[in-house]
Amino acid sequence: MADEGRWTGLCGGYRTPYDPRNAIGKLLDGDAKVAWDELWQELYHQGDVGEASYAAVPLLER
Repeated sequence: MADEGRWTGLCGGYRTPYDPRNAIGKLLDGDAKVAWDELWQELYHQGDVGEASYAAVPLLER
């Protein structure tokens, strides 16, 4: 997950900066409930998604 600068400028569903990598790391560590709650809350808001929402898809697919 290189290229830190790309992630810090991406916005989630609230249109505020959100970096989903920590939550995705929690998924890998087995803390699925907390991770999915955070991802759902931050990446989607009342039908809105942001760049971070789309950027998280390949990481989630892995």
